[in-house]
Amino acid sequence: MHGEDLLGSFIEVGIGIAGFSSIVVALSRSVITEDVKLAFLQLWIQSVAIILFSSLPLLLNSAGVASEYIYVVASALYGTYLTLVFIFTPTRKRFRKHRILMVGFTFPVFLFVNAALLGVAWIYLAVILGGISIAFLSFYQLIKLTWATGAEP
Repeated sequence: MHGEDLLGSFIEVGIGIAGFSSIVVALSRSVITEDVKLAFLQLWIQSVAIILFSSLPLLLNSAGVASEYIYVVASALYGTYLTLVFIFTPTRKRFRKHRILMVGFTFPVFLFVNAALLGVAWIYLAVILGGISIAFLSFYQLIKLTWATGAEP
């Protein structure tokens, strides 16, 4: 299986983003607005997805799934998850507000193409890396929102 070390690093980054966002919100608890709550929820959803879907190929490999099908299955599951998140979660409004985050709407397409036609590791890993980039932008927006409402850093 390709990318085992990279997936482990992605898991660590997802845990770090979740932890630091919790610290930011805990330090600004006196000025938590609905925008801050929504940004925090979005960041947690992104962090959980990074951790979960970085672990999925490793779990499939441990379960004995043939190496040529690991990224096919993982891509199909991740694409389905992202589609459901973009349709049903309240964070979809934040994605529509911030144009740079709209790039995330293309990720399920890449994943479904990978699952149906290619089954390669690099597309799956690139989508997770794109999700990490969007999570960092969301973290920046969370900090910006908490400072804009008058929180002390």
